[in-house]
Amino acid sequence: MEEKQTMQNLNTISFENKKIFLDGTEIKGVTEIEIKKHADDIADVILNIKSSIKGLDAD
Repeated sequence: MEEKQTMQNLNTISFENKKIFLDGTEIKGVTEIEIKKHADDIADVILNIKSSIKGLDAD
């Protein structure tokens, strides 16, 4: 069962000058983005990014 989301408990993705932002912070290293827009101004977004990783154990 899919939970109904409201605008106030979701992050905001925006686009400006060929850059992608999440809640006002630029997302660097994006290699691919897929957006599936819904009629209620909410979208499913899949981002592929290249990134360094911190905090994962190597065991």
